[in-house]
Amino acid sequence: MATLTNTKVKDTYQTLLKITAGSIGGGFSVVQDGAANDSGLSVSTTGVGATKLTFINMPVTGTTETTALFLNSSREVIAKELAASAFTQPALTASTGISVSGVYPSFTITNTAPDQTVSFTGTDISIGGAYPNFTLTNDAPDQTVSISGTGGATVTGTYPNFTVDTSSIVGVHEEMFVGVPESPYTLGSGAPQVIAFSNPNNTTETTSYHFGNAPAKITRPSNEVIMNGSGKVFVVYIDIAAYINVLSPNSDITYRLQSNTGTGWLTKQEALRTKGSAGLHVDSFWGIFIVADGEQLRIEVESQSGNVIVNPQTQVKFQVKETGNII
Repeated sequence: MATLTNTKVKDTYQTLLKITAGSIGGGFSVVQDGAANDSGLSVSTTGVGATKLTFINMPVTGTTETTALFLNSSREVIAKELAASAFTQPALTASTGISVSGVYPSFTITNTAPDQTVSFTGTDISIGGAYPNFTLTNDAPDQTVSISGTGGATVTGTYPNFTVDTSSIVGVHEEMFVGVPESPYTLGSGAPQVIAFSNPNNTTETTSYHFGNAPAKITRPSNEVIMNGSGKVFVVYIDIAAYINVLSPNSDITYRLQSNTGTGWLTKQEALRTKGSAGLHVDSFWGIFIVADGEQLRIEVESQSGNVIVNPQTQVKFQVKETGNII
């Protein structure tokens, strides 16, 4: 730059630097030349601003400096100390069968031991093919699988389809139907009647009961009939508590347990009772019977003398016994 010595202002004012107006304040003012041309520099009482920062000459470099310049969110230049690792070029380390060459950022990684031998072993397994394409074959498929039941469980079927039946395991709730007559039965002389039981609801003493787990083994084709619907033979315990009203002395009543296996109703068991006095009497019987699948049971009552009423307080219990595997 030429000196201003012995020059006139009118000849040199364009080379002088000034701000756009007034004096320097807290806000940035653009620095202009005397002809009002804006520079890339701005000044304020707190700092200097630059539209673009260009180094005319390359700054001096160093290998030990760890201080760097950054811009914050307010576009202010700040200095920050970095760890020495921030200035270290990344390195790759070779390993078994792997070599590394080149320098950052261009590395070459080489597999120095390709096509390694791969082997498979196994019982009843054959291997075909070669690396990297192998075929494994099961030489002994569909091996014999045997499942046996215990504790009352039975197993049927063959591999791979087995059926495990635990319906006869001791400890489950034994199914029980307690039949209560729908109404009183007045017995005339020599006129047998079959007892019809009310529908169970398990909440009212004047109706029948049915206890157990689904699916039911005891089914009821009609209100008079109890049937084995389990699909197999079962043992049933039958207990009769008959409340009867005898209207005249020396009257009789016969109780019959009848069975139908498809050929008609036959008496399975019967008992005759004779009452020497009139009034309320209670007759009680029980027994254990083997009932075939689909076999039907019913209770028939008859009086040769007549003058006997079977009261609805009567109860007939049919209880399926879980026999277990003791024998």
